[in-house]
Amino acid sequence: MTAQTVLAEFKALGIHVELRGNGSLYVAPKKCLTPELIEDVRQHKAELIALLALERLRRLKGYTLPDGRMHVARELAERTRFLTEPGAILVALQDFERELISLGGEHDPELSEAVALVEPAFPGTQLVKFTRSKQ
Repeated sequence: MTAQTVLAEFKALGIHVELRGNGSLYVAPKKCLTPELIEDVRQHKAELIALLALERLRRLKGYTLPDGRMHVARELAERTRFLTEPGAILVALQDFERELISLGGEHDPELSEAVALVEPAFPGTQLVKFTRSKQ
């Protein structure tokens, strides 16, 4: 089983998975986990974290806020620009999503679909460009 098939299996079973700040994966409801799935998670943990980070990033692209526009892409880039480990990136993305929700933001599936349709037409396009400062 690959990391992608593990995530697909989780979705099919209604299992929620996220990375905790201590680096562990939180999975619920635990009653749905079989010993085989637990072993697959252990074997593919690093890949699962990277896939979860990409999935969360795609989701964040579809957020809207009630009081108008927020420069979500720029803020997201600022918060993650010096992070290199997938686990740290995923935790930052999860925290960012919680903050957006606390501000009244919500995921807009139609906006996500529109972004997904446009992105392949412009491969490699950057919404925000940053240069690394010498530290």
